[in-house]
Amino acid sequence: MARARDGDGEDAELALGRARRAREGATGDDVGTTTTTTTSASSTSAAVRAARARAEPERRTPAERFCRAQLGVWYDKRREPWHAHGEVMMIALGQLFEVAAYATTRTANVSLCGYVEVVPNHVALMYFMSVAGALDACAWSSAMATRGETRGWARCARALAGVVPTAALAGTFAFPRCMFGVHQRCVVWWAWSALGAMVLEWALDLKCVRSAARRSERVVTSDVALPQLTYALGFYITMKYYYTNSTEFFRGEALAATSFGWWCMSKHRAGTFAHQPAARAWTWREFVLIDGILAVALLSVYRYNEYHNCAAFGRF
Repeated sequence: MARARDGDGEDAELALGRARRAREGATGDDVGTTTTTTTSASSTSAAVRAARARAEPERRTPAERFCRAQLGVWYDKRREPWHAHGEVMMIALGQLFEVAAYATTRTANVSLCGYVEVVPNHVALMYFMSVAGALDACAWSSAMATRGETRGWARCARALAGVVPTAALAGTFAFPRCMFGVHQRCVVWWAWSALGAMVLEWALDLKCVRSAARRSERVVTSDVALPQLTYALGFYITMKYYYTNSTEFFRGEALAATSFGWWCMSKHRAGTFAHQPAARAWTWREFVLIDGILAVALLSVYRYNEYHNCAAFGRF
């Protein structure tokens, strides 16, 4: 019995040794596992914090929020080199023409079309480049909006909302004012179709804007409202002074034309269309080379019609 007890004691000691070694091994594994888990948890926490930082809206002043929403196509490029700002050049050339023509030229009709008839070609080319940029942006944005539309009737509506003002604006600067009948029809078609396109975009995208606002998401497609408002104001001024040869009419016309170009250019911004997440690459190179060629062609047609199809110009 004593030998048996001694054997039992030895067996117990062996069992205790094996248990002790097992615990030590388990402890080492636990330490390694704990270290790995802690590292993984730290990485996960950092990723979560980064995701929350991206998801949470940045704290901006009202002026910054205004510029980001209403001037987004330029605001997004504020840190890029000067040659990346094709949109700025397009608007600037149009404004430069208006100031230069009004300050240096006298015409019987105080209007954009009246000035274009009588200014030298190098001055007129500034405005034709601005017009070509607006035509380019309007056609491109219309194609992108039509491509991204899933409803058949809305696809047709978006296509017409782009084609009609683009064609009418091209006709306005292909037929000079001295060809008054066709020129004026193009002007009227452009003015009303541009207004209709803005209203149509607002109506079709209103549901998307509302649902995204409830989800606190940022909507790019129709969050630009200022050019539509200024276009409507310019439209109202031109209608009010339509039958007067006055500076007020010229100011309203210039405001409406600039606002239309601004509205078209705003579609170049990244995220405007769901299938076009990146911004449109439209720098000074694209503006000068592509739209510059279009502007020269359009001005050539304009001057041809002016000198060959008009008995007189710049007189009424």
